[in-house]
Amino acid sequence: MNVYTEGKNAVPGSPAYELYAWVESLHELMDLLYGAFVEERWSHTYRSPSLKRLEKELLWYFECPHGGDLDTILSKSVAGYLGETLLNEVGGRWDWDESAGSSGLPVIRPDPVLGSDPVIPLTIVEQAVTEKSGMVFTETARSLRSVVRARQRNKVNAGWQPERIPTPWVALENLEAVTYARQLSNWGNRCYSIYYYTWTDEAGGGIEHWNFQPESLDTMEALLRENFQTVEDYNRVADEPFWVQAAWYVGEYVVRRKCAQWQYLQVDPDAASGTRYAADSYWTGSAFVRQRYRYDGHAEHPHEMLRAVLSGTCLREVVDRFNDPRNGGDYGP
Repeated sequence: MNVYTEGKNAVPGSPAYELYAWVESLHELMDLLYGAFVEERWSHTYRSPSLKRLEKELLWYFECPHGGDLDTILSKSVAGYLGETLLNEVGGRWDWDESAGSSGLPVIRPDPVLGSDPVIPLTIVEQAVTEKSGMVFTETARSLRSVVRARQRNKVNAGWQPERIPTPWVALENLEAVTYARQLSNWGNRCYSIYYYTWTDEAGGGIEHWNFQPESLDTMEALLRENFQTVEDYNRVADEPFWVQAAWYVGEYVVRRKCAQWQYLQVDPDAASGTRYAADSYWTGSAFVRQRYRYDGHAEHPHEMLRAVLSGTCLREVVDRFNDPRNGGDYGP
């Protein structure tokens, strides 16, 4: 048992427990950062060169903050990434400082031999949002790195490198947004093949008709209404290959036209009820489409989009719950 896990059975509210809870939360926070908040070309390296881009993403989001929990989650995600990056620069580990904030905050403690004060990543995130210079993260890393280099320049310390305690569960290869992306890509390729070679003819009109243009949504709506009177009628056949493919088409339309992406969350049998990967989570167990959280990105299960039509909503209106892309490919409020 290491310093990060020994607090698992500690008294809730104690520094040991709060440290454990923070470190455990970093996995989900990093998964959300990579899979939902930053742009798709984001390089998730935990290295200093990525901090300028990260701060730009943060400031861009807070130009039009969503408010409430989403702002808090983003701030924590960015703080977690910033902290991991700084630990790679100066060594050390995460800790919990009871005196920080109103009820304590996570801090990083650089390698003890450096004699540096603890750093509070959440405070640095707040500073970046307030100053809007775009350089707060980079300057923080540069300042800490200068302490390391000053020690390394001393001949007595030749070859010395700061040491850190690795943080569990945060490596890129551990993030579901990465591992499931490969599976989704393979699944999507299979769906496209079925769409291209057989489904469009079976649905009527061929590839020229089902071309991911807005008019094809009207055709899909007509197809649904011709085949089903009620949601219950649809539910009885929703898992049949033709209608699975129909749901894929609507989801893929959103991906192509609304800058969304396919996502999948595997059920974790050990996850607590009500949490992100729990069996009772609305989002686990089947593929869905989601815009990134920047500017309140929307998410839907494609099957639910089809059900909404049979509940009386126009399919174009269902699709328009997703924000339209702005110039440059991002979507706005």
